[in-house]
Amino acid sequence: MFSEVIPLLKEGKGQRIKQDNKGASYCAKRGPDDGFIDWNLSAQSIWTLIRAVTKPYPGAFSFYQGERLTIWEADFAGDAPYWGSPGQVQAITDNGALVQCGDGKHILLKLVQLQSEPEINANLGLKNHRKLGISLLDLHRQMIEKGCIE
Repeated sequence: MFSEVIPLLKEGKGQRIKQDNKGASYCAKRGPDDGFIDWNLSAQSIWTLIRAVTKPYPGAFSFYQGERLTIWEADFAGDAPYWGSPGQVQAITDNGALVQCGDGKHILLKLVQLQSEPEINANLGLKNHRKLGISLLDLHRQMIEKGCIE
């Protein structure tokens, strides 16, 4: 199709059809919070999210040991011989950190960034068996430390 359309566009002969706004749909503007990773989702969904919001967008993110972790690059890894909970780092490899998702499949985190630190390879910044995401216990502890609750 492109081989037919591109020459027409170059010649200024491309067919133009005015949009019928009665049939149009609207989407809300994407915001930084749209990149939040729910590790209970499938590996395919999480991998798609990471690719959808990477640069030039703010990036997909989770939390690691209480700090925001932005994930800039990952691969779909599928099945692996590991089993744990969603968001748990199952293995550190030469290529990155293998993380389990909600469907039991895995993604391989490759390029990550902790808060205002520089980007690094995930195998250098993450540790085996640590969990990514928000822990309600950690959140409760942080609220106590900040004096929000007793």
